[in-house]
Amino acid sequence: MNRTILVIAAFATAPVFPQDAYKKLPDLGVYGGLQDWGLWKSRFSNNPGSDLVKGGTLGVRAGWDLTRRWGFEAGYGYGVNNLRLFPQGFPGSLAFGARNHHLALNPLLHLNATDSAIRPFVTAGFGAIWFDPTGEARAQAASPANAARGAAPLNMKFGPAFNWGGGVKVNASRLLQFRLDARNILSPNPHFILPDAPVAPGGVFIAPKGVASALQLTGGVGLRLGNRESAGPARSRTIKLALNADPAPIPHGTTRNVQAITDLPPAHSPKFVWSVNGVTMDTTGPDFALRGDRTGQNRVCANVTAAGYNAASECIDLTVLAAVEPTKPKSLGLTVTANPATVNPGQSSNVSVSTDAPAGTVLNYGWTLNNEKVPETGPNYTFSSVGRPPGSNKVCVSATAAGYAGRTECADIVVRDCGKPSISTTAASGEIFAGERASLPFTARPGPCGLPVTVSYSATEGTVTATQTGATFDSSSVAFDMAARSRLQRKTVTVTATARDSMGNTATAESRIVVKLAPAAQRLDDIVFSARSSRVNNCAKRLLIDVLVPKLQQDPTAKVVLVGHTDDSDRPVAARRGKKSRRRAPAVTQLDRARVFNAAAVISAGTGICPSIELDRIKLSYAGSSQISKPMPALCGGSTRPRGKGRDPREKYRRVEVWLVPDGSPMPAAGAVIRDAPAASIRALKCPK
Repeated sequence: MNRTILVIAAFATAPVFPQDAYKKLPDLGVYGGLQDWGLWKSRFSNNPGSDLVKGGTLGVRAGWDLTRRWGFEAGYGYGVNNLRLFPQGFPGSLAFGARNHHLALNPLLHLNATDSAIRPFVTAGFGAIWFDPTGEARAQAASPANAARGAAPLNMKFGPAFNWGGGVKVNASRLLQFRLDARNILSPNPHFILPDAPVAPGGVFIAPKGVASALQLTGGVGLRLGNRESAGPARSRTIKLALNADPAPIPHGTTRNVQAITDLPPAHSPKFVWSVNGVTMDTTGPDFALRGDRTGQNRVCANVTAAGYNAASECIDLTVLAAVEPTKPKSLGLTVTANPATVNPGQSSNVSVSTDAPAGTVLNYGWTLNNEKVPETGPNYTFSSVGRPPGSNKVCVSATAAGYAGRTECADIVVRDCGKPSISTTAASGEIFAGERASLPFTARPGPCGLPVTVSYSATEGTVTATQTGATFDSSSVAFDMAARSRLQRKTVTVTATARDSMGNTATAESRIVVKLAPAAQRLDDIVFSARSSRVNNCAKRLLIDVLVPKLQQDPTAKVVLVGHTDDSDRPVAARRGKKSRRRAPAVTQLDRARVFNAAAVISAGTGICPSIELDRIKLSYAGSSQISKPMPALCGGSTRPRGKGRDPREKYRRVEVWLVPDGSPMPAAGAVIRDAPAASIRALKCPK
C-alpha cells in the first residue's frame, strides 16, 4: 500500500512534456482551383441582365493548431470571374474582365488529432470580398457605344463575405502537407455601380440587392512550420515508470499480477519488455502475471520505450513460497449396479451405488449419463430409455468424502433395438365386380421386443372393416363413370393394413383389388309389326339399319339380342303362291320366331340395303305372347295398316325387342331362352323386302 502511494505521488510532482506540443506552431500553404458563381443559383446569377463567368482561383492560407482538434486560419484568395451583361431586347452579350479578392478568418474543427496522418475538417468564417473590373474593362465600358447602353462607369464593388465548407489535410511527412477544400462563399450582389434597370432600349443593368453564391473547389500544398523536435534536457524526455504488485509471499503454484504505470499520454503506444530473473518473457503489455513455480526470491523487471521518449526500466522482488506436499487421502471403494442392465425402449433401469466408507461418512455424489451431467446427487439414479436410440448408455457416478480420494465408477445399460412390427397378406391382388365384397387376410407380428401390436386399415376408395383374420373390403361405394356404361370399366383400389406397436413403430402391407363395373346392355326402341305379319316395315328397317348397325360397327365386340313377341290373337298368314311370288322362307309356325328371323336377316344379309353384321354376334329369343318387359315402340309404329284407319292399340305388343349388349355385359332378362341365330334359316331369307 505504501509503495502504491509513493508511485502516485511521484507522478503527481513530475513535469509532463506532451509529445505533440511542437505541433501547436503555424503552418503555411498555397492553393488553387475552380470558382463557379453560377453553380448554385442566387438572385444575382438568375438575373436576366448579367452573370459572372466560371473561372480559376488561387490564394494563400496560414493556420495555427490551438488544441489537438481545434485551430484557426487566415486566408487570401484571388479569383478570375469575368462579367457578362445582356442588353435588353438585343441578342448577344457584353463581356468585361473582372477580378475578385477574398479575405477570410475561419475557425477549424478537425475530426482527427494533430498527430494523425489524415485529418478531415469542417469550417465556417467571415471576411471581406471586393469585385474589381480590370483597367481594360473600365476603358471598354467607357466607350461611347457601351456608355450609351449604361455600361459606364464600371467600378469596384466591396462588401462582407461569409464562407463555409470542409476538406481534408494529408500529412505526407513531418514538414509537408497536402489538402483539399470545398467551400461556398456568400456575399452581397456585386452591381459594379451600374444601373439597376435599363436606361434605354438595348441598355444593360444589374438588379439591386440579392445575394451572390460561389462554389470553390481547391487543392493545395503547405509547410508544417512547427513540426520538429524541440531541443531540451534529456531528463525531461525520460518516461516515468513504476511497478505495482502485492509484496506478500506468493503461494507455490499460484500467480501474482504486476502492473507497470507510466506518465505517457493516452495517445502514445508504449512497448513493454518483461523479464524474470534475467529471462525475457513473451508479455508486451503493461500487465504481467508471475507464475509461482520457482521457490525463493524472483526479480521481475520491466523496460518501456515510446517514440520521442528515453526508455525507462524498473524492477521489483517477489518471493515464492516452497511447495507443500499434500496429505494423501485414503482410497474409497465404490460399486455401481444397474437393474436391469438391458431394457426395452420406454422402460427404466434403477442404478444404485454402494461404498466401503464407515457409517456416518458424508458422501457427495455426481452423476453423468453419456458424459453429460444429470441433476441427481444421491446414491440412486433412475435411467429412462424414453426418446433414446437403441444401443449402450454409460451411467457414471463420482463419489467424494472428507479424507478420501474421489472415485468414479460406471455401469452400461443397453436399450434393445426393438425394430418394427411386420404385417403380410396372402391376397396381394384380386378382382371383383362393383358391389361385391372381398375378404382380405392380414397377419401382423410384433418386433424383437414383443411389444403389443394393433392393426388399422384404410382404402383409397370403398370401405374396409377389420375382422378377426384381416379385413373385409366393400366395393359398393367405388365411383365409376356412369355415362360410359357401354364399356367395361376397371378401377384399382389399394387396401393398406398398418401394424403399429406401443412405441409407435409401424409396418404396412397392401392388397390391390381391381373393381370391375360390367357394361350395361342398351335397349333400343321396339320394332312393331302389323297383325298376323312378320314383315319388317320401313320404320323398323330404319331403326335396325340407321340406329342399331352403326352402334355394332363402332363396337366390334358388342352383340345384339332380338326378342320376338306376338299378340294373343296373332296368327301367321299363309304365304301366297303364284309365279310372281318371291322365294319362300323356311316354315315357321310362330310369328315371334318369324319376326326375329326377318329382323336378323335385315342386318346380316349383306345384299341390297341390308348390312352384313356377323351372325355369331346376333342372339335370338322367342317370348311368344309373354310381355314381361314393358313395350317401347318406335314413334313411326307399323306401316302396313290401311289408310284412314285409327292406330291399332294392340300394335305395341306385336314387337321385337332390340338389345345392344357390350362385351362383358350380362344378357338381358328376355323371359325366354337366348340362343344363337340359325345361320341357314336366316341366310335363306336374304335381304327381306
